Amino acid sequence: TPAAPTPVVVQMKRAEENRIDENGKERVALINTYDDTKCSILPKCKLVSLQWHFFQGPQMCPPTVARHLLYSPEKPNGDAEGENTISSKQLEEKLCGYKFRLSPTAFFQVNTPTAAAMLDEVAAFANLSSEKTTLLDLCCGTGIIGICLSKYVKKVVGIEMIADAIEDAKINAEVNGVNTPECKKATYYAAKVEDALSHALNCLSFAEREDVVVIFDPPRAGMHPSVLKAVRGIPSIRRIVYISCDQNALLRDVPPLTKEPTNNFKGIPFGVVGGMGVDLFPHTPHVEMIAVLQRRSVQ
Repeated sequence: TPAAPTPVVVQMKRAEENRIDENGKERVALINTYDDTKCSILPKCKLVSLQWHFFQGPQMCPPTVARHLLYSPEKPNGDAEGENTISSKQLEEKLCGYKFRLSPTAFFQVNTPTAAAMLDEVAAFANLSSEKTTLLDLCCGTGIIGICLSKYVKKVVGIEMIADAIEDAKINAEVNGVNTPECKKATYYAAKVEDALSHALNCLSFAEREDVVVIFDPPRAGMHPSVLKAVRGIPSIRRIVYISCDQNALLRDVPPLTKEPTNNFKGIPFGVVGGMGVDLFPHTPHVEMIAVLQRRSVQ
């Protein structure tokens, strides 16, 4: 059993507050600075997340031992002056008016105003319809994109191989009213995309398969070839929206979807019908690229 970690005290030298004004511009306001001669005290800051590492690599950590501990500045009895106490293993973030439960290591876009604008553009770009579109959120994680776009489509299907992320996605769908006791708009599968995709589509009604759109939002490594192969081989998938944070991955992944049929990549190919860039990280070389692919007409 690992020994308890030694408490760490942090003396802040400067405190700033970042806010987005009504025009969408970031304003940074200086709250206070630390002065050794005057011993001025900075405002108390809420400790949101503290992570302890007891093992070399996640694979060495027993499943019964939490790797991430989140703290609250309040005691359970509401004493605001009390010591920090363990409160939850999840963070809560907001995007597009929705709330999301996240583990400390879950992926989340930090530039939320621009990310929200990007998803609105994606909805228009992909020609989504609340009357007939079924959105396949592949490698969906905690369901963020599918939930944010749920108001633009008829149904959401999320597939993710990490079971804990799928459990968070189900909770996020319920918390945000996407799934209710009366109407279950989102369905989630904990499995590899290539293993669950055909089954997920077979569970849809004929009307729900009328207009099927896939969303890809992979990490920098891009999509696995087996996923590209599975998507291309299903005729009911009409459009693909690929959100890429690495243009090299996008350049590698698009040709297998658009080239003429081969033994490995069968089915009618897609064609690129649109694209745009989104500057999620200003003053850096990184640009989020969005490509829309449409299934070609049968000749």
